[in-house]
Amino acid sequence: MIDRTRLRDQILESIRNAIITGKFKAAEKLLEAELSEQLRVSRTPVREAIRMLEMQGFIEVHPKNGTLITSFDSRELQDGLHVWVALEELALKEASRANLPARLAGTLRSVGAPDRAHVCRSNRCGSCLRH
Repeated sequence: MIDRTRLRDQILESIRNAIITGKFKAAEKLLEAELSEQLRVSRTPVREAIRMLEMQGFIEVHPKNGTLITSFDSRELQDGLHVWVALEELALKEASRANLPARLAGTLRSVGAPDRAHVCRSNRCGSCLRH
């Protein structure tokens, strides 16, 4: 059985990457039938991916005019980049504060993952053979 969710996600990623890299230009019309043919999939997962891309703001769906790539001006892109960088910094700070690397390594060991995942900040943890 084919995992339809995984297929939709692959199509979503493919179309999103084409938008980000400029393969699809701003205000360009996207046609489900053409995308389906290019990706060699049925129209249903393409339609699902288009719906997700619309929710993410990458495309705009106009019932009578079709599906268009969203246009962004340079200021919107710069603002989005600043937000993304700030969120990444916050995520790293929170992970560090919560001692996430060491906790994750302990969890991985408890389920039998290889020891190479071990992270030790003190060099005296007592739970590994590296010291």
